[in-house]
Amino acid sequence: SFFQGFFLVDQACRKQGGGNCQTQNIVYFGHRFMKSDAAVGREDLYVTFKDQDGAWSKPLNLGNTVNTVGFEISPFYMEEDSMLYFASNGHEGSGDADIFRSRRLDATWTKWSKPENLGAFFNGEGFDAYFFINKVDSTIYLAKENPENNYTDLY
Repeated sequence: SFFQGFFLVDQACRKQGGGNCQTQNIVYFGHRFMKSDAAVGREDLYVTFKDQDGAWSKPLNLGNTVNTVGFEISPFYMEEDSMLYFASNGHEGSGDADIFRSRRLDATWTKWSKPENLGAFFNGEGFDAYFFINKVDSTIYLAKENPENNYTDLY
């Protein structure tokens, strides 16, 4: 699949710079084969916005604070605190891919805080990704490589 993960946010949210928005008209995604002058690595994270007529904007690369020459996949965005969670093998980590978070700093959607590794509780020596927080009960879900069999399990 070209799309590694996505979520939707309201277009009005973008114009207001974030905040409490309905999830419906913005898509974040990781794309493996997108050719773009803005591409940083082999799989970057992008955002696209749906306008009033239902047309989607040209995908906007999130920039080189988030994206690296490695891969960035499985985005999850928390509107309440403008926090993006994603997996990467290009930022400093402990395994094949680790889960990071970065805060959106302004309304451009291209300026982000330095990605922070979520640490050993969420990241091991293998592949860790697809971090998700259920907003109803705050349960966290993620995919983590099981060191006993090298398969990725859901937690």
